[in-house]
This record gives sequence, C-alpha cells and structure tokens, in this order.
Amino acid sequence: MRLPPPFSWLWSGWMAFSHLLGKVMSFIILTVFWLIGIGIYGIIAKLIKVAKPKKNLQTYWIPSQPQTAEDMQRQF
Repeated sequence: MRLPPPFSWLWSGWMAFSHLLGKVMSFIILTVFWLIGIGIYGIIAKLIKVAKPKKNLQTYWIPSQPQTAEDMQRQF
C-alpha cells in the first residue's frame, strides 16, 4: 500500500516516534520489574536463609605444615 506524500511523512514520523517510545517504555517497565520483582525475591530469600538454622558445619580443609623449604615451592 502506497500513501500520498503528506501521509507517508506522517506515517514515517509516527513510526520513528513509536519506536523511540517503545524503547523508553520497555526500559522503564523492565527496570520497575527488576527492582520490584527480583528485589522482593532477593529480600525474601535472604530472610529465609537467615531464619534457617545452620546444620553441621564440617569442612574438608586439611591443615598442613610445610616440613622443608622444597615443600613450599610447589604448593598445589
């Protein structure tokens, strides 16, 4: 469909404006969603983690003491 020149100018101007408006609105909507949705989820998860009692705290760490200077050269 081909429009006459005044309408085609209005159409292209409106499309440029609508794309800009879409970018601005999507940024605002996604920012609000992120702050409210993900923020509330993070706060609730933090409260649940704090309220949960810590279970048996064991570690696989084995303390070692170097015996000689050669032991300290290749630690890993």
